[in-house]
Amino acid sequence: MGEASTQGKWTVAASVASLAWAVLVQARPSGFYLFGPAYCLGWLVLSWKALGAPRPGLPRSVGRELLLGAAVGAAMVGVSLAVAWGGCEGASWTLCQPVETLIGQARGVSAAALLGVGGLVVPAEEVFWHGVVQTALRPKAGKWLRAVLSTGLLCLSYLLVGAWELALAALPTFLIWGGLTEWRQTLVAPVVSHGLWTVLMIVLLG
Repeated sequence: MGEASTQGKWTVAASVASLAWAVLVQARPSGFYLFGPAYCLGWLVLSWKALGAPRPGLPRSVGRELLLGAAVGAAMVGVSLAVAWGGCEGASWTLCQPVETLIGQARGVSAAALLGVGGLVVPAEEVFWHGVVQTALRPKAGKWLRAVLSTGLLCLSYLLVGAWELALAALPTFLIWGGLTEWRQTLVAPVVSHGLWTVLMIVLLG
């Protein structure tokens, strides 16, 4: 009982940190790429504690998961660039607003900031949303429904802070990574895919 109570407190703390992160992403104050990764390191620690025992370990075939994650990430980059450069360049459609937001956020990001995003921000988001949240939903929802619900909660957190365009951008991407987590039963492929997509989109759109 005591262990469950402690894990619950870690979950609450990680959940509050996730909402605070949504506020920071929306506000994007000066120095965001400097303190953002440091903040996510703390969030990652809270989320890891919230996972409780037994925590997920490495899969039997790490290489296979790395290759799968890279393949999914590359495919997502291709589709995203087709939308950004093909369907949305110069367009004013509402559905293209997330693309404009991503392009604006990608400008002027340094190599050090990219390392911080890929090494700390991405794992923090994955461990919380597809580790903590989907694990918590396991007794209540089926495999694919967990991916849908975790994505819905993430989008809701962005909507609560007024970042509807970020919610729209997160809807397809996090749904893919959530589904990948449920399919592979490990966070390795989702983290690799998420990291590759994020870093390459920043580099190519910036």
